[in-house]
Amino acid sequence: MKQQRPSINRQFEFDPIGFAQWLFNERKIRGWSTRELSQRAGISQPYVVALERARAGEERRGPTPTVDVVAALAHAFDKNLLDMFVFSLRPVAQHILLVTQGSATPPLDILRAESGETVDNWVHPITLHREKSSTYDQKKISKQLNSEIAAMKERIDGKNVGLVFTETSNVMQYVSNPQAVIDFEHKWANVVSEAVKSVGGHAAWNVCVYTAASMNGLPGGAASAQVLFDTHSEVWFASGDDVTIGESAKQKILQLVA
Repeated sequence: MKQQRPSINRQFEFDPIGFAQWLFNERKIRGWSTRELSQRAGISQPYVVALERARAGEERRGPTPTVDVVAALAHAFDKNLLDMFVFSLRPVAQHILLVTQGSATPPLDILRAESGETVDNWVHPITLHREKSSTYDQKKISKQLNSEIAAMKERIDGKNVGLVFTETSNVMQYVSNPQAVIDFEHKWANVVSEAVKSVGGHAAWNVCVYTAASMNGLPGGAASAQVLFDTHSEVWFASGDDVTIGESAKQKILQLVA
């Protein structure tokens, strides 16, 4: 597979849930109370409790430990500091618009090549439109997504997950309100993230695949294409074995809708 630019260096962020679970497990293995761990690490007991609280998915309530705190915990557990960071970080979520033209390389091949080791499991295909409807109903789609994700809990729990949605192009051909599909992209990243988080996972990659033909038929033309650009963190264009990323990809897509 060829790319017209090198792969992007992926960023990482603190993972409060993963870190909290690891901290809790290590403490329980040793039979320590939160007070004993706090004494061994030289940090306050309420702070240890606050760090572990994110296990219940309440990550917004927990603190983000400093490097000094992580180092103190590593010393208390007799762990390598660098190993600690494996449990402290997760890939920053990516919301990708992937437009494929003709006999493009299958999306999963493209995504595996680009994502590297930032995904534990790919989830594909995901069926959200089991029944055709003339109206695109955002609430119904959200409900079906949550149902599908809940059924995959064993594959997702504790994992950095990549999700590939390929139904959109087909749906836009038969719904009476295709603009609603475009409008939903403003919320889609959060909807997917929350659905995956509800079963203990992290949506590291959320990929919306559109065909070139569906882009050519966008209800708002270039304006709708720009909405798609603005609501995704990255834009890719694949034709055959060639994958273009970024501004070059946007220009190719705009040529489709001109």
